[in-house]
Amino acid sequence: MKRPVSNIKKTIDKSLRGTRFYRTKAPIERTTMGAEIKTNGSTFRGSTSILFIGHDALLAGAQVLLLSLIKWLSENTGIEIKIILLRGGVLLGRFKKIAPVLIWKDFIGKYPDEEKRRRILNKFVGKPDLIYGNTVLSSAIYDELKYLHVPYVTHVHELEKSIERYVEKTTIEKMRLFTHNFIACSNPVGLNLKNNHNIDPGKITTIHEFIEEREIDFTHPKKDLQKKLGLIKNGLIVLGCGTIYWRKGVDLFIETALILKRKGLSNFHFYWIGEQVWDSDPASQMICSWDELELKMLHNGLKSHITFLGVKDNVFDYFLAGDLFYLPSREDPFPLACLEAAQCSIPVICFKNAGGMPDFVEDDAGFAVSYEDVNEAAEKIIYLNNNRGRLRELGATAREKFLLRHRLDIAAPKILDFCQKVVNLQPAISTIVPNCNRQKYFEKK
Repeated sequence: MKRPVSNIKKTIDKSLRGTRFYRTKAPIERTTMGAEIKTNGSTFRGSTSILFIGHDALLAGAQVLLLSLIKWLSENTGIEIKIILLRGGVLLGRFKKIAPVLIWKDFIGKYPDEEKRRRILNKFVGKPDLIYGNTVLSSAIYDELKYLHVPYVTHVHELEKSIERYVEKTTIEKMRLFTHNFIACSNPVGLNLKNNHNIDPGKITTIHEFIEEREIDFTHPKKDLQKKLGLIKNGLIVLGCGTIYWRKGVDLFIETALILKRKGLSNFHFYWIGEQVWDSDPASQMICSWDELELKMLHNGLKSHITFLGVKDNVFDYFLAGDLFYLPSREDPFPLACLEAAQCSIPVICFKNAGGMPDFVEDDAGFAVSYEDVNEAAEKIIYLNNNRGRLRELGATAREKFLLRHRLDIAAPKILDFCQKVVNLQPAISTIVPNCNRQKYFEKK
């Protein structure tokens, strides 16, 4: 059910409680829009250790979220962190800056003997209090760690189409067998665990995806940013972002641009940020080849309306220069790119029944159109192009929702609280007090 933005401040962080995990070497006060954390200056009691497992270090949503989470934990808690990544990737160096990392693929290649591998692994892992698997794919090595006799948490970022295509059945069975509790990154993900994998709803907690809040300068005119980035001027800029393959619906992105052109819209340009892997992905090739998409753009005069920018480090610059974010994904649990766009005050158009983004968009931060209905998406784009005041209103609400619901410093304490419950740790003296009437509370204390 929709929660009006005006009421969100009253409920944000309501469930948070003091937790042993917070480092309290000195009195601290951490202020967020939703809550304040106060401690009495006591030292951190005991050593708590979490072993995180990620499936790789590629530049994608679940991996970026894990990196943000462990960075926050490293900076704000006394938790000892160890990381196992099944494979490497471009983010590996950033993971290593935070905590020790073991690459599983290299590890089992170097130590094929199971007994010797166990000894080396035990030395690296130590005695964690909790194993935290980030994605269903991470469950692939749960059986290798069962000797530790500690609880497993699986943070699920996948929906069923991706699970069917990319996750082996043995890995799914390991997830079901070993996981004590689940975090679902969106409501549809939680429902999928329940309906398609027979997971007890009592074991599932939904904590929506989150990103770190950036300091954003809104004083620079969009035209200046557009000129700096080489984007079109005096036209509607529609942005898409993510790895270019079937799930992200890049073919639907192209089709929507074609519909706009046929409807007579000329002052627009679609820009897509992300790595091109279409032809290396079998599921994408089942739709068509990338060459076919290139020919479609060429024959329909779309080359002057669509640009694929590749991977960009400065995505926020593009979002600030753009007008609208279009998410044509066939399946997307809760894409971080939409939160980045919302942080930059641009609204989102997405498909219903494709994942969690309609829960964010609702009816005041963009539009959720019928599933794969590119004609309806095109109509909404034309509407916003003709009603720039409404476009700005939706963008402003999108930013407000991000700030109130999806910031790292709101979600990370919720995950800490969740982990504390799973391992049944006793909290240290720490109090989280909602902003509302907090002065009266501290006077009473």
